[in-house]
Amino acid sequence: MLLQGYIERFVVIRPRHVKLNAPVGTTKKVSVIILPEKKYPFKIVDAVAERGKFIRFEMETVKRENRDAYLLIVENTKTTKGRFFDTIKLKIDSKIRSNIDIWVFGNIN
Repeated sequence: MLLQGYIERFVVIRPRHVKLNAPVGTTKKVSVIILPEKKYPFKIVDAVAERGKFIRFEMETVKRENRDAYLLIVENTKTTKGRFFDTIKLKIDSKIRSNIDIWVFGNIN
């Protein structure tokens, strides 16, 4: 949204990208909070990993700042040495946007 020379925030995502760095043979989990701005509420109606080979995730609705938010927990499933990249695609019911992408980077060393 462009308003008076600046872009208005639609959603707060913390952290914006998921980094799954772990030693060989172990897994790591990262939690992401997705908080719609009060002015632009939405619901997440579907979530899918683009590749889905080296990650698994779960999502739940939580309360933050007296409104609905989402907690996305991402975990690596790759236990051998190497790097990987994936994108979790969140389909939302907003008229402004139809989806939100969460980038996932992994480095098992």
